[in-house]
Amino acid sequence: MISKENVKKLKQTFKEFEKELEKDPEAEKVKRDTKMWVDDTGIIHIELSGDMDSMMKYSEIMMNYSEKNKDKIIPSLEIRTLTKLPPILKMPSLKYRKRMAESLKGSEMNIKFQKMALCEGGVIAKTVLSFILTALGMKNVKHFKTEEKALKWLKEE
Repeated sequence: MISKENVKKLKQTFKEFEKELEKDPEAEKVKRDTKMWVDDTGIIHIELSGDMDSMMKYSEIMMNYSEKNKDKIIPSLEIRTLTKLPPILKMPSLKYRKRMAESLKGSEMNIKFQKMALCEGGVIAKTVLSFILTALGMKNVKHFKTEEKALKWLKEE
């Protein structure tokens, strides 16, 4: 489990990231379509709308932020995330597919994901996100029908 001190640092990092997000001209739409926060146990909650462009833009801004702020990110922190998927997923536009592929090639996220739980969502949403996560080299990703079951698994050691 993550220490209270590291949860506090993680929450502060997210506040700083939100400020960075505000600088982007597409921030309003991205913030409306993609919600992300840290709970008191250190689990990162992500709620996605069906708009993949917004999700990819959010990811792009986050990766750029993590690259610029490597010294602020806790290197030994093992991240656990709960991602709520939409019932229907709108495929990303060509613009975002190309931009995301380019940014993934040169980036090294300084973040170690210990567990990622995906819940709800339609079959296509689960399949597409699983494909993206596998391409990113993420392991220990599980699908759950309910948020309750996902949180229980994330809290297990």
